[in-house]
Amino acid sequence: AWQQQQHDEYGEAALTQALQLLERLPLLPAEPVQVDQKQAAFRQLPPALQCVFPSLLEAAMCTVHAKYVSLRLPRAAGGGNATELMQLRRRGEAIVAMTGVAAWTAAEVLGQLQMPTAI
Repeated sequence: AWQQQQHDEYGEAALTQALQLLERLPLLPAEPVQVDQKQAAFRQLPPALQCVFPSLLEAAMCTVHAKYVSLRLPRAAGGGNATELMQLRRRGEAIVAMTGVAAWTAAEVLGQLQMPTAI
């Protein structure tokens, strides 16, 4: 819902609700310093959850980016709050750092990992 209506009150409320849900998920890092800990926890997850993790990371990144963009609008258009912008930026950095291990492990679990071979 928030993707289609980002710039109205309903879209902004749905976006805020999505971010609050992400904050409650113990699977994703909120700060770059949490990445190693979350990656270690990820490796202990059941394979079925590891396989859907890349989709979760993509949704999280889209949500963080949409909120970041809305806060970068001029204050008169509903933007502002430099502190929240920095927090979202750190969260985005943490999610991006987390994507490498998650995508690699999910591909490995699915049997889709193709290692290059020497000729």
